[in-house]
Amino acid sequence: MIGCPVATLSQPSGGESPQQQEATTFRSCPLCGCNNQLAAPLATSLPPWELKECPACQMVYLENALPYQALEESFAWQHQLDQHRIDQQQATPQSYHLRRTWRRWRKQIFRRKQVADWAEQFFPSGKVLDLGCGRGKNLHKLPGSHIPFGIEIGKDAAQQANQDAAQRGGKVWQGDCLSILKRLPEGSFQGVLLQSYLEHEIHPLPVLLEIARVLSYGGGVVIKVPNYDCWSRKIRGQKWCGFRFPDHVNYFTPTTLSEMVQRAGLSQVRFGWVDHLPTSDTMWLAARKMAVSISDQESVNSALESINFSTC
Repeated sequence: MIGCPVATLSQPSGGESPQQQEATTFRSCPLCGCNNQLAAPLATSLPPWELKECPACQMVYLENALPYQALEESFAWQHQLDQHRIDQQQATPQSYHLRRTWRRWRKQIFRRKQVADWAEQFFPSGKVLDLGCGRGKNLHKLPGSHIPFGIEIGKDAAQQANQDAAQRGGKVWQGDCLSILKRLPEGSFQGVLLQSYLEHEIHPLPVLLEIARVLSYGGGVVIKVPNYDCWSRKIRGQKWCGFRFPDHVNYFTPTTLSEMVQRAGLSQVRFGWVDHLPTSDTMWLAARKMAVSISDQESVNSALESINFSTC
């Protein structure tokens, strides 16, 4: 069964690290739903965190993940990201600076991988929703033809992002993305951005299904995730920058990302070889909701404006 609910595991006993002391949730394969509890963890697992590769669909994922509640404060993604950068810099300073230099150079050469460029190309004018928007960095980059909205699980980051979004007529809701998406009106957004978000989401397919629902017909989705199939991961093994325990819970290859997007009913419109080069640690995909709209946009806008749940 696809999208099986997670089951809460028992709380670990004393003598463990703070991360180990958090209650975790058991996950079946997030792509096909297979229960792989009896399968051996991958060698790149970092105990107590267990990476599994589903034998049915080859999806790689963290089987014992943290629940949403832990991600709101104790393991807010922004704090985890900042600490991850510090750890990387201290562990391999030369390699860290070399990768940073390469990324800056690559961004200058391949300007297509800029949020504003992708939004302008794949999002019609109107409301754009950024999932896992953090402090609103990407909302600032949206073209003037788009109204910024966001969902962020971290309380402090959501409050800051909401203040900025409100200046352009938008808002940011605080909470987990799946719960809030379920409460948004159908067809209420012209674009949805998932930059460095889907690898953190314990329910990625249900989230994509909700995205397909809240998108207006012709609306676009832009996704950026780490590329598990990249050469760097194969060469560096456990030292690959894409391994982040416990906040990265999904590890996509081009095949598994494309399959999940299609299962959500979205039509892939850009995912060429240049968007998932094996030399790159990340990959980008654009999709659309392809159909003829029968929604009354005025009623959708009115419903959206009336929603005030969990607004910071």
